[in-house]
Amino acid sequence: EAKHPYILLTIRYYGKQPVLNGLDRVSKPGQRIYLSKTALAKSMSSKIEEIIVSTSKGLMTGQEAVNNNLGGEILFKVW
Repeated sequence: EAKHPYILLTIRYYGKQPVLNGLDRVSKPGQRIYLSKTALAKSMSSKIEEIIVSTSKGLMTGQEAVNNNLGGEILFKVW
């Protein structure tokens, strides 16, 4: 069991271009960022990045959280 859990990302390519171009950590131990389901839906409109959210039902994308009427802690953004 690891003392610090980690997320393993596998790089995929579409043609010769990488699918994953960047990753930003949003919530940090000293500053947690939470959004309600309505605030999450507003932040999802017109953005090209994907938001990963920790909800009461587990980890999911921002779009899945909106579809399930859930809010939660914003862990990171992927583009």
